[in-house]
Amino acid sequence: MKPIQLLLTGFESFQKHHPNPSECVIRRMSATNHSGFRIMGMVLPVSYSGCLNFCNSFSDWNRFDAIIMCGLNARVDAVCLEQQALNRQQSDHPDNIGRIGQGEPVLSGSPELIESSVDVVRLAEQVSTPDRPVKASFFAGTYVCNTLYYHVLRIVNPLSIPAVFVHIPTVSPMWDFDSIQNVLLSIGKLISRKTNFPQNSLSQIHSMDDVRTFLYGFINYERKTGLAYTETNYSLDRFESYLGHQNNPHRSGRYIHIAGTKGKGCVSALIASILSAHGLRIGLYTSPHLVDLRERIRFNGKAISEKHFIRLADEQHRIAGRTQSLERAYRTTFEMLTSMAFQYFDRMRTDWSVLETGMGGRLDCTNVVKPDVCAITRIDMDHMDSLGKSLMAIASEKAGIIKNDIPVILGRQRQSVTRFLNMYASNVKAPAFNASSCIRLKNIRMESSGTAFSARIAKRWYHNLRIHLPGRFQFENCRLALAVIQHLAEKKLITLDNDSLLKGLAQTTWPGRFSVIPPSRIPDGMPGKNLIIDGAHNPRAIQALMESIRLLYPGIPLITIFGCSANKNAKGMLRILSRYTSRIVMTSFPNSRALPTDQLTHLARSKFAQIFEAMDVFDAVNRLKQCIMPDDIVLVTGSLFLAGEWMEKIGMSESCLDIY
Repeated sequence: MKPIQLLLTGFESFQKHHPNPSECVIRRMSATNHSGFRIMGMVLPVSYSGCLNFCNSFSDWNRFDAIIMCGLNARVDAVCLEQQALNRQQSDHPDNIGRIGQGEPVLSGSPELIESSVDVVRLAEQVSTPDRPVKASFFAGTYVCNTLYYHVLRIVNPLSIPAVFVHIPTVSPMWDFDSIQNVLLSIGKLISRKTNFPQNSLSQIHSMDDVRTFLYGFINYERKTGLAYTETNYSLDRFESYLGHQNNPHRSGRYIHIAGTKGKGCVSALIASILSAHGLRIGLYTSPHLVDLRERIRFNGKAISEKHFIRLADEQHRIAGRTQSLERAYRTTFEMLTSMAFQYFDRMRTDWSVLETGMGGRLDCTNVVKPDVCAITRIDMDHMDSLGKSLMAIASEKAGIIKNDIPVILGRQRQSVTRFLNMYASNVKAPAFNASSCIRLKNIRMESSGTAFSARIAKRWYHNLRIHLPGRFQFENCRLALAVIQHLAEKKLITLDNDSLLKGLAQTTWPGRFSVIPPSRIPDGMPGKNLIIDGAHNPRAIQALMESIRLLYPGIPLITIFGCSANKNAKGMLRILSRYTSRIVMTSFPNSRALPTDQLTHLARSKFAQIFEAMDVFDAVNRLKQCIMPDDIVLVTGSLFLAGEWMEKIGMSESCLDIY
């Protein structure tokens, strides 16, 4: 986090008790880091001309998160516009703040900026005592303070930097430096953690198109294949060095880290939703996105706004430009997005942030955090070109998120994988727990609209729990998420509440993963009784998907639209699909990794009674019309990239931005 600028003024009366108090307070506070933020100080001249000269000459405002102007002897006699107007009429001084401000509100800007100052006012009231009064307001009372306040706000408001004036009257010699410091730290911590995205006047990124151009200008492992999975291409040391240029935003807040092959995004979303329902401030970072890049970075279920996303990308643009050329040459798109997520969560002052690894774990750039707990979902054969050709090699990479003394909770695994993960955890002295041993489920009922069950959590049974996520595989995802929640409750890091737990589970959605689209949501002209979109992209995920479809829709004919990436096991997925459907439409999506349709057709030859080829999602709809029957269910699967294309095609892009 960038430093807070602390401006101290009005020390005259305090000097009767302590010589040079301003320098003393500043020196003590500037030398210490406090809860993830740093206060730096300057002493402004306590005169109109001195304040004006300083404000006009100082040009580095944009580097600060917030401005706290502090007066230790200020009178508080003007707290509203009406009072300012009265001052303007009654004062004979030509430079009165009422005249300078022309009766307009001194505080302006975004709702977040105003909310910051409102909260500071409230906090000042809380820390105030009769013998040590503290007051914060939008308007200061004395002439010099008003002048200072106006000129500073005149500069910082257009930059969207929160600013507030804090009054700490020296009415008693009982005030000492520690008391002043404690008050200022309380207020500084609050205002520094408020949402604040300073916009540099020299910004070069102004739109989402600019953001995409910038981010995709780096190495993008999601769209390229054949790159060696080594410390050279995936350097955590280099990424941490890059974060160091940003005051290490990944070192503030608490983290929950999730790795695995199958279900890690859904587990992350469930954990985030449950914690958010408990009234906590929750960040969530997942990948890849379906439709919009902003889906990857969320706060309390909602994707980051375009405004904040653009500003964060612009900051990355400037920071990347300042780093060494060799270092920049190895930057990746995923690292840029991860860095933006850390900055966003830091500024949103999250209580917890849930991080899903992009690929693997050991060399994944999310692995720079020190979490309170980590979890590993089902590990299977995937990303073999990068992570290894054997299950143990892949498990070794996923296990790389396990750290010394950090508890790890394991989802359901093959026995050999469970033994390996437990051994790995033991070697680094990390407590390991199996979710199946931690959480007991019963009364499980599965429907097309979701799943209901009872669960024993923290030695108590919770009944009538429901998730609106259909599919047999969701039981294990939910069990693992609840095991993480139970761990936090047992460590007294959260207080588990029945209603909040019910709400958190029920409100979770995870688009593109067994998304059942009813006829009412399917656009006119698109055939099919029901549409199921699922981004399953490996054989085991396809198998679980097909078993769930047959359980929920027994006997209903199925036609599949299939497309996948070149580094996936297309042959294995098609072999499983052929057991459940005889008709398939091969298609592609706009990604350099997409496997061409003619190659898919070659792999599927002799496995299906009918094979159609389509260039893209629009062509696939036309092909469907040639072979679909009135009661058919249409299944779109094989890739999250393909799932995203279809979510956009049917007009559900907005639903991908909010997951609860």
